[in-house]
Amino acid sequence: MMKIDNEPPPYQNVGSKLKIKESSLKSFIVDLISQCKINYSEIHSLQELISAHNHYVTYVISLLNFTSGHRAVNDPFHDSACFFPQYQAFIITVKV
Repeated sequence: MMKIDNEPPPYQNVGSKLKIKESSLKSFIVDLISQCKINYSEIHSLQELISAHNHYVTYVISLLNFTSGHRAVNDPFHDSACFFPQYQAFIITVKV
């Protein structure tokens, strides 16, 4: 096989080369946290509970998506069998 001098080196890791500015990510996370009601004793109606739940789920899914570099699909974390806590890893399934 012929080697070309300008050939890029083989991939050293996996994932996207997309990199979000750290300051933008921190700002986004701070905004998400500020919308989460941590103290459930402050919730006095079903609508407040639903809103708190939705904000918390948005926060968790956003962190999972940002930390994995995952792109939007129908249900990226559809099966608990995709999580491997002993390896601190998970498999992203994009064709659900």
